Amino acid sequence: MPSMIPRSKFCATPALVLLLHSSIGSPAENVRYNPVSREVVEARLGKYAGNNQQREATLKRMFVEAGCGGQHISEQPVKGSKLPNVICFLPGSFDKVIIVGAHFDRVSEGDGVVDNWSGASLLPSCTKR
Repeated sequence: MPSMIPRSKFCATPALVLLLHSSIGSPAENVRYNPVSREVVEARLGKYAGNNQQREATLKRMFVEAGCGGQHISEQPVKGSKLPNVICFLPGSFDKVIIVGAHFDRVSEGDGVVDNWSGASLLPSCTKR
């Protein structure tokens, strides 16, 4: 499934990607979701510490804890980066694909919480059905 991820020759930033095969019909009223508690969101956001390899491992654990493990989680090498894209693929009942992504790396000048740990740490919340 990693071949479905768009690639850019200009971006060597590892990303966390959630691929959802659409499990909804056309009407918006068919969208189903289960809110994640504020405590869970804050706990995930608070796990930003560490270098980029530690962040990758933390995000993988969060995905597995949220229900995306085994055959649904994979890695995709990124040209020019030591870290891969982390991909969670959740099958659905239609042939449409929804791609949601965020980068998880940080630079040494800061903690990278807003850019973009906040986005990456929220992606496991999308795995609950």
